[in-house]
Amino acid sequence: MASMWSSDAGDGTFLYKVDCIIDTWSMEKAEYYASKGYVHHHEFISVADGSPHPTKVPWLKHTAVTSFTFDGGPAMSNPDFVHSVTPGIDWEFPQNGFMPYPMP
Repeated sequence: MASMWSSDAGDGTFLYKVDCIIDTWSMEKAEYYASKGYVHHHEFISVADGSPHPTKVPWLKHTAVTSFTFDGGPAMSNPDFVHSVTPGIDWEFPQNGFMPYPMP
């Protein structure tokens, strides 16, 4: 059975070191952060009530620490995300940095 992210890396394998910068979203920031490897963002959720922050997002850079095939988890719903990963910044990690936040 495939693990959450990869069919050729076992459960418990250290795949990514993830760096995070919390900032607002703008096209200028998306371009700047993407040039540094921060190609993905998430909602920033309040632990108090589960609501998303109205303006802030965590910008994420995924740096692989080993080689593996990214073909599980989120990739299962979109085969375009499947790719081979080698150590270093994963420039092919599913990119949503250019999707405005908050998303409609």
